[in-house]
Amino acid sequence: MLRMNYSFRRWIRLAVALGLAGAILGAAGGMGIANADPANVGTEIGTSTVRGSVNGIGIVENRGQQATAVQYYASSRDVTVYFTRSAIVLDLQGRSDERQDFDPADTQRNGLASSASSGLDTAVEPRRGCAVWLQFAGAGDAPTIEASGQKATRYNYFLGDDPAAWRSNVPLWSEIVYRDLWPGIELSLWLDGSRLCYEVAAAPGADPDQVAFACVGAQSVTRTFVGDLIDRSIETPLGTITQVSSRAGCGSFSWSGNSGQLLREFPRVDNPPALIWSTLLGDTAGDKGVCIIADSAGLPLASGRTRSPNFPATPGSYETTHTGANDAFITKLAADGASVLWSTFLGGDLDDVIMSIDIDPNENIVVTGAAASANFPTTAGVFQEDSGGLRDGFVAKFDPTGSDLLFSSYLGGGLIDGGTRIKTDHAGYIVVVGSTNSSDLPTTPGALAETHNGVWDAFVARIDPPGTTLLSCTYLGGEYDDLGQDLALDLAGRAVVTGGTRSPGFPTTPGAYATELAGGQDVFITKLDHGMTALEWGTLLGDAGDEDGYRVVLDDVGQVIVTGGTESPEFPVTNDAFDDSYNGIRDCFVARLDQECSDLLWCTFLGGSETDKGMALNLDTFGHYLVSGYTHSDDMPTTLEAYDRSYNGSFDVFMARIDATSNTLIHCTYLGGEGRDETYSTALDADGNPMLIGMAHSWDFPVTPGAFDETYSGEADVFVAKLALSYMVPTAVVEYLPAAPLFSVFPNPFNPTTSIRFELPNAGEVSLIVYDVAGRQVRALLFGRVGAGSTTVSWDGRDDDGEFVSSGLYFCRLQAERFAQMRKVMLVR
Repeated sequence: MLRMNYSFRRWIRLAVALGLAGAILGAAGGMGIANADPANVGTEIGTSTVRGSVNGIGIVENRGQQATAVQYYASSRDVTVYFTRSAIVLDLQGRSDERQDFDPADTQRNGLASSASSGLDTAVEPRRGCAVWLQFAGAGDAPTIEASGQKATRYNYFLGDDPAAWRSNVPLWSEIVYRDLWPGIELSLWLDGSRLCYEVAAAPGADPDQVAFACVGAQSVTRTFVGDLIDRSIETPLGTITQVSSRAGCGSFSWSGNSGQLLREFPRVDNPPALIWSTLLGDTAGDKGVCIIADSAGLPLASGRTRSPNFPATPGSYETTHTGANDAFITKLAADGASVLWSTFLGGDLDDVIMSIDIDPNENIVVTGAAASANFPTTAGVFQEDSGGLRDGFVAKFDPTGSDLLFSSYLGGGLIDGGTRIKTDHAGYIVVVGSTNSSDLPTTPGALAETHNGVWDAFVARIDPPGTTLLSCTYLGGEYDDLGQDLALDLAGRAVVTGGTRSPGFPTTPGAYATELAGGQDVFITKLDHGMTALEWGTLLGDAGDEDGYRVVLDDVGQVIVTGGTESPEFPVTNDAFDDSYNGIRDCFVARLDQECSDLLWCTFLGGSETDKGMALNLDTFGHYLVSGYTHSDDMPTTLEAYDRSYNGSFDVFMARIDATSNTLIHCTYLGGEGRDETYSTALDADGNPMLIGMAHSWDFPVTPGAFDETYSGEADVFVAKLALSYMVPTAVVEYLPAAPLFSVFPNPFNPTTSIRFELPNAGEVSLIVYDVAGRQVRALLFGRVGAGSTTVSWDGRDDDGEFVSSGLYFCRLQAERFAQMRKVMLVR
């Protein structure tokens, strides 16, 4: 029997490690645990495998989706906690092995490899379970159970084919209270990260010695005392539940089950303030975040794919029901990461994934990806309403609230196709890059390549804003494998595309930096004209090993910056690289080429002694390069102000910042836990802070208090995190930023014209550029040499094409020699 002697409002804690192969128990004060007769335990619960909650982010009310004895519950992949009137039940689930998951970075081998193996693994792995009951010994049989702290999230349960058994709009709560569980005794329970905590409160005159629990279902229970510490071990078929506590209410927790992992209650970090917030997102079946974008207010829009029927879709969104093995998702988070503003599924009855997301000038959301579902939702009047083959690309547009699908179209031929990157220009036209092995992709007359060239070709397509017309579409490739990974748009909306090629005959142009294939696979960087009819220029980049180009951006003057991975020790780094030595199995690289890719201006390695991949690239508010990806190296070159300077295990996320002027590494940090954690995309909030999205496969992935979801599900979760740009500011920039304002915008807000004034201590080269919230150039106001003293430039709310832009938030970026400043400006029409 577990008995507690407490005075009024004495705290007790029960911690359950949601997401591990078992549970962790902790409590304060003197108590004993003994096995009891399980004969009187309600068998209606048993070892239920029904899952209904979401990663322990709250406590779910039972409205008929669970066994009738269950009042509330909280669940993850490996443990579900049921709250009944007579006991707290721990339903433990074990697994026999790990399985490989989809890697969106490897489009051909995983996302588009074959119809038989889509890369989106849906196999059910062997499971086994057991249950442990903590009975309320001697308690009354009819306590009142109340919930408080209702969360904004709601869940729908459409299980089986009987609509009468379906449940919708089921609420999620922060806390539940058992009232009069024992005479004059209340028991409050709530989730605290990965722990389930409870507090016992005794009314005046109530006897706290009534409070007692009986442990049922364990193989054995032992208790030892070491000074003031109490160590309890509850043995189960799936391992040992261990609790170490003191009378002061503090303790340590560990789990030794079939995972063999040691629980660290809080992940170790070096500089916690550098992580503004971090949240998980998903449920118990496995989820992955692939791309992130920021809206006009800097709020994050996350996208990817989910296997979880209970992924947090919200009422009123386009689709709240999970329909396939894998559905695509779009989720909009609050600025602080503490809540989901809206979330929708998108998909049919098979495997569908969003690979890229962007926002058009009207704040509509456009996405592309790969759809294996023949019933993927398309809309009438689009350029391709029907599926063309085994797996098609798709292009879809949502309204800004995620409630209305404005259009959706397939984009593919008779075999396997997928869109990997999508961008919209200033007029709302949509450009998509992807990969295909279909010989009948719907190319357009006069395209650069109307016929399929090799096994795999890249493709580039341009679509009108309403999605009714495929304006231009071309293959891009040679006789072997060519994969399109990313694109950037210049001021006229022309596409600069990067990826990887194994084709000796891949199309390049005379005068380009490299026109011949150097190794097994090289990076390609190609610019096409507006109609996809010809190359404006095209180059290769690589050496004897394999290279991938994953991301490309254009800077203020049109220079091309690209990042990816290389396996070539002789990769062409330049003399001024901050790292000119190949480090390990695969290094990240960052390269800058001129406006026509005829000259390699700068190139560096970035990595450690193992595998490192650069998967995301942005220009920050100073024009410096933010490079992120994932690493298996424990010797990445981290910097002193980093959030986390130490490698955590398997694969970690990394985030680096490179000074675009001095070509130096000014910041680098790890982010992750002891499992496999990867990032694939970054975006900037309204203050220029980088937001990352990816896949967390670590039970101890660092999340922040108050985040939307603090608890790892045990399979694979989406993560979204925001790092503080203030911890990445280079010394050189700080030295050149005066304390007194020298850069102002007035009036602000404005209509129709605003004046931008700046003052220089010395004459020098200056650029003054207006950007939208997606980081796209709107207007180049000034390029050239400016004299010392005060200068005033006006902006009339037009873009570089002379068209009036819409109302909204914009950014004026002043670059003068080695300093840069950014000012927000609001246009109100």
